[in-house]
Amino acid sequence: METEQKIDSSILNLYQLMPSTGEWPFTIMRIDRIQITGLPFENSPVSECLVLVLKRTDFDKEDISDYVQNSKEYETVATAYRQAFVESFVNKFDNVQEINQWTDNITSMGIGLIFQLAQRQGLELKTLGTVLSDLDFHIGFDAKMLQPYELFEVIDLD
Repeated sequence: METEQKIDSSILNLYQLMPSTGEWPFTIMRIDRIQITGLPFENSPVSECLVLVLKRTDFDKEDISDYVQNSKEYETVATAYRQAFVESFVNKFDNVQEINQWTDNITSMGIGLIFQLAQRQGLELKTLGTVLSDLDFHIGFDAKMLQPYELFEVIDLD
């Protein structure tokens, strides 16, 4: 299997491992090195394949509610208590800073899982140091309510 197929498979398998199939505060995508030509990097990428983690900038309490309603934990709550469960979870967040902390935690979980899934495919993900705002400007994610969060080079160990 080619590197691109391995990483795409890993990204698809992430959906099964996350605690919710609802709205996520992040997205993970494979991009080609050619898409970032001209950007400065601390270490020049060797691989043609990169993994980009993007954080949603429009994630709010409605999205958290969707996340909870589609979570594995929600399914374990008795039907009569599900609405209260969702309201209790959503009401934990009093301000934007608390929502940002929670979304960072969920995003970190997604990154950890994609690392494990890639490793199972014989891939290694290495952080690429660059100014992520340059990447955002270069590709134009801001218009899509996304913000680059982390960029990884994919090394095929097979």
